[in-house]
Amino acid sequence: MRDIKEQAYRHLEHRMRTAYEMRTYLREYGYDDSEIEPLVEELASLNYIDDYEYALRYIEYAISKNRAIYRIKMELRDKGISEENIENAVEDSKEELQIDELANASSVARKELIGVSEIDEKRLGKIVRKLKRLGYGENIIIKTVEVLRKELKSSEEYWD
Repeated sequence: MRDIKEQAYRHLEHRMRTAYEMRTYLREYGYDDSEIEPLVEELASLNYIDDYEYALRYIEYAISKNRAIYRIKMELRDKGISEENIENAVEDSKEELQIDELANASSVARKELIGVSEIDEKRLGKIVRKLKRLGYGENIIIKTVEVLRKELKSSEEYWD
């Protein structure tokens, strides 16, 4: 059996980890909590584990994948990030990344409409399902559909 520090550093080689992920990983290898907790605290004091920084980077990544804040928060909770770290990271990211969920959702929807002159029910259903999967709420989805319909209507008027 490897030394617990060696096992932990090995787990950190490829990407950042949350404290929860590190604890879970080390438990799977049979280490006891009495060994794990001091090591996690040490790794945090050395900034090898930083849940807030992890959340910031994860939000940036997830936004680049057009995910909604709601889904991002759920994913961060699943990774064991505290509500305080999640909320702080989301607020800081909204400011820094200038997150506009309606614009992001509209962008996703527009990609589904490339080469399309009207929105039929089948295509609309596909767009709505995709936006739901990305974590967008009902209000954003409704507004996105309204924006798309207006855009298509105004483009039709332009060509008439």
